Amino acid sequence: MTFNAAKLPIVLVFALCLFPAPPQAADQHAMSVTAGFASRDLAPHMDYLLDPKGDWSVQQAAEARGWRPLAGFTLKNDQPDAVTWFRLGRASADRHSTLYLEICTHQPKNATVYAPVKGAPGGYIGLKAGWGGGGENDELGFISTVVALPRDLDDSRPLLLRWDDPFITEPRPVLYGQDAFLTMSWNTAALKFAIYGVMAAMILYNLVIALFLRDRAYFMYVLYMFAMLLYQAVVRGEIKIISFNAYQALYPMVLLLSTTTAVLGMQFARTFLTTKINLPRLDKALLLLMALFLTLVAGMDLLGFKPQANTASFLITPLMIPTVLGAACLRIRQGFGAARYFFLAWTVLSLGVLAYLLYGLGYLPSSMLTVHAAGLGAAAESVLLSLALADRIRGLRVDREALLERQRGLAHQAVTDELTGLYNKRYLLGDLKESVKRAAQGGQPLSVALFDVDHFKRFNDSFGHPKGDEVLAAMGHDIRGCVRDGDKGCRYGGEEFVVILPMAGLDQALAVAERVRGAIARRRFAVDADQWASVTVSAGVACLRAGENAAELLDRADKALYVAKRAGRDRTVVAE
Repeated sequence: MTFNAAKLPIVLVFALCLFPAPPQAADQHAMSVTAGFASRDLAPHMDYLLDPKGDWSVQQAAEARGWRPLAGFTLKNDQPDAVTWFRLGRASADRHSTLYLEICTHQPKNATVYAPVKGAPGGYIGLKAGWGGGGENDELGFISTVVALPRDLDDSRPLLLRWDDPFITEPRPVLYGQDAFLTMSWNTAALKFAIYGVMAAMILYNLVIALFLRDRAYFMYVLYMFAMLLYQAVVRGEIKIISFNAYQALYPMVLLLSTTTAVLGMQFARTFLTTKINLPRLDKALLLLMALFLTLVAGMDLLGFKPQANTASFLITPLMIPTVLGAACLRIRQGFGAARYFFLAWTVLSLGVLAYLLYGLGYLPSSMLTVHAAGLGAAAESVLLSLALADRIRGLRVDREALLERQRGLAHQAVTDELTGLYNKRYLLGDLKESVKRAAQGGQPLSVALFDVDHFKRFNDSFGHPKGDEVLAAMGHDIRGCVRDGDKGCRYGGEEFVVILPMAGLDQALAVAERVRGAIARRRFAVDADQWASVTVSAGVACLRAGENAAELLDRADKALYVAKRAGRDRTVVAE
């Protein structure tokens, strides 16, 4: 069974339909949390109320009517000036411990927690958080939006939250006891260190490879992963630990960061999967999605239409994921093995984002894994994409080696005689010239041996050309078996053969020639069912003289061969 990535959005929608709405408390606003507990997810117990003009005081919000229970991410605020109030329930604390309220794992623009305290003006103390208000009471040493609640809480009145953010319609608050908060802080810090450590290591590692190989896919990976890391650090608030001013400056640009990340991700997919060449239709679809992100999301965000830009981003993203996964599936079917790692990387990232969305919707409980599922998915993606790049380079190396081997084979064929397996005349003439040149420059000996099969025409006429070819093939075999390492056997033409013998004087050349002549003479060729035949060869040997060129050397060997023929054949003659 094969997986059709194009059906992913349908599967996700169907999965969401299978989950009922998260259960609501019977009496949400009356919920009470006492000190000494570990933690409590307050999202299922929240009520909400819209402040149409955003000008209510905490007293007006507390006394207002019309509070409604909140079920997951169902709140939609289309009024540009409106803010949302949330009623979180009643809480009490003793004077020996502190309750911590994690308002949201993301970073809102303005979030003010109103803690009921007896004797406080108006009965409430406001604790401001978020990037818009400068994080006045935000626990800046912690990466999420967290405030420490006063120890003298009035448990007769509920905690209230004033929420004003252009991107996130509602928070997911969790109340922690002091010990549980410290444990969660350490665990979160360790997990975040692991997530960003892995991503940073992958970026640096592949940047070094990119600079070394000058490979475009590696550069696109580095840009994509850096954008992903920066986006995660801004959205989740880690960057405020480094610089709160940078946090304030970058968070309003979160849609631009997400657009940049999405566009770089698709461009990396186009480069890695080579969709322009191998999947031209899907390549056009990816280009269209990139254009939509840049125009609808980034364009409207720059023009100040942030809610509309945010909506456009949520509509386009579900189209991007199956398109990229579908392209990876098709490249796998085309035989591109590295696309398997790529498909797995995007699948893991998609599952991480899905798990985080289900947590946000209230279908998954608040835990380290669900809260940080998107970050874990991004870290896993960085590793898997790095493996995909390595596998791609390995595949390219294998292909390149196969191509070089084929080129070497073709080059060898171009200079090799097919019948005998020896070098051909073209190679002989060129190599002999170079050998003569090197011998002359180095003052080293060089000899050649020229062979000719005796009465070869008579043999062909008597037994046929196929049998004659057997003789020529046997000559090639015996020459290769009798020469020294470094000697080069060549077929000169017809039944004539030449052996180039570098670093060989007349004695050595004569010995080689005699070994070849003896080897062929000992052979017997089956020419009929009960008839055998043999052949002999004549040879002429010549050694390079001072000032002599390749043609003159070969001509003297030929004259020696002619002398051997006139003297009765089946012998070797040394040139004068």
